[in-house]
Amino acid sequence: IPLSPAAAKMFAAACGASLASGMEADAAIIYNSNVDLGVQIPGATESIYFDIDGNGTDDFRLFGVVSQSGASAFATAQFGAADNGALGSNRIQSVDTGGFIGRLSGGDPISAAQAFVATSSAFVARASTAGTGANFYGNWSVGQTGFVGLEFRDSSNEIHYGWARIELISLSVSGGSPTTSFRIVDAAYESTPGASINAGQTVIPEPSSLGMLAMGAAGLCALRRRRKTA
Repeated sequence: IPLSPAAAKMFAAACGASLASGMEADAAIIYNSNVDLGVQIPGATESIYFDIDGNGTDDFRLFGVVSQSGASAFATAQFGAADNGALGSNRIQSVDTGGFIGRLSGGDPISAAQAFVATSSAFVARASTAGTGANFYGNWSVGQTGFVGLEFRDSSNEIHYGWARIELISLSVSGGSPTTSFRIVDAAYESTPGASINAGQTVIPEPSSLGMLAMGAAGLCALRRRRKTA
């Protein structure tokens, strides 16, 4: 049955969309719902390492420092690339000039279009005292969670994008005993090299209306080809 020009144009677009849809079929988000890696130190320095893709190579680290000297004290909650050669290959999204990580909200984009920084020790938060005063810096408040955008390379040196949800449990320089406690709650990454992900995203969205149309059009395209060659 001949198609009108308008119908033929829509049919061709749907056939093309079906092809693109097929090419993206292998995309998947790898989600770890219970990472629960954390630093909790009352008067020491500690690093905890995180292998986001489970390939046996550490990609990122949690890093905490506390110090007391007379009336002055400081405590930090830090996050960055693992200090094992990953620096430069693995990067953190939205680190400002002061070295503080931008706390992402759910749904914020993480992709090649965003700004990433190579660092092994960007600040989640930092607290310090000078004399009797206390100062608190950072984009996390105590008790708050937020997302960090991640860029890392896999074993084949291909770039992936992901996120980690960080909770700042405590950060204190009071009473002459500085402490810091924070953790990665959960994390995810896009298995397709170079593919974007949103902060907090754990699944690939369901097909759109155009995608559903394309899936149906794929069968029609094949049927028309068979009829033409019959």
